[in-house]
Amino acid sequence: MGYGKQSQACISDTITTITVTVNYESFFLSPCTYTSNIEIRLSNLSLMTESPGKVCACAFAFGNFYDSVIFIAFVDSGTNNPYQGFAMFNEELASSTAWDNDQPGFGGWAGYIASVVNLGLVATDPVEMVIRAAASASNLLAYQDSLNCVTPAIYDVVPQTSIATDEWVSLTSSLGNTHQKVRGLTTVMSYQIQNTSCFAGLDSAILNNIPVVGIETIEEQVGFSVVPNPFSHEIMVTTGNRQSIILYRIYDLGGNLVRSEDGLNAETLVIDRGNLSGGMYFLELLSEKAVLGRQKIVVQ
Repeated sequence: MGYGKQSQACISDTITTITVTVNYESFFLSPCTYTSNIEIRLSNLSLMTESPGKVCACAFAFGNFYDSVIFIAFVDSGTNNPYQGFAMFNEELASSTAWDNDQPGFGGWAGYIASVVNLGLVATDPVEMVIRAAASASNLLAYQDSLNCVTPAIYDVVPQTSIATDEWVSLTSSLGNTHQKVRGLTTVMSYQIQNTSCFAGLDSAILNNIPVVGIETIEEQVGFSVVPNPFSHEIMVTTGNRQSIILYRIYDLGGNLVRSEDGLNAETLVIDRGNLSGGMYFLELLSEKAVLGRQKIVVQ
């Protein structure tokens, strides 16, 4: 996969060829073999030097083939050690319109952002971009083309995935139209079948260790426990020093406050999942006198 323009805040303009590896999980459901979990890994990348305040803006056009993008992140080359993760751009309609203007005919753009300077990303470090997606039971992808199986197959879908990047200065403006391209995945890529444990390990390594966007500090000493974590339905939060919790806040990877509740007075809380989508968040607890701590929580 090649591209002709530098991707200013994201990828070095000295890189001319990007390799693509697709890991996927397959299962048999008569009469076909389908695929569900998907990892698209872009290698041979390095980050550019940028002035403070620059943001890496990324957009993807998955069409209707992926029901869920679980996370997008940079990792150290050859590892699952994460750099900064991409947070979903909260004005999706605006970003989708802007990217459509730049690449008409490739609808379904979704925007993501990640801070670059002073938040974990080091220029010129060799990195890989990991796109973790999944297809639901109602929108399965065939393992391969066959007269007896549904189409499209994974070999048809992944090359249709369009990717673009840009620099972005203002966190309050919509994405513009002058994007620097990283797009057009080719059919020359490596496909590898993996089992469930591979994706569980990948998700755990990245979601449990990815730095947060927009929250400057996370205390190492957390004054409370969370069980279970990861969780699907609810968590029980208990303070370790018998301090009463009067307020909790939950932030997404973009540092946006997605839920809060005050007027509490308890040493133990049960917090249900509610409308939180799958992914990683940060839970913050406050007592009357201080912040008790912040801790990563993962919704499955």
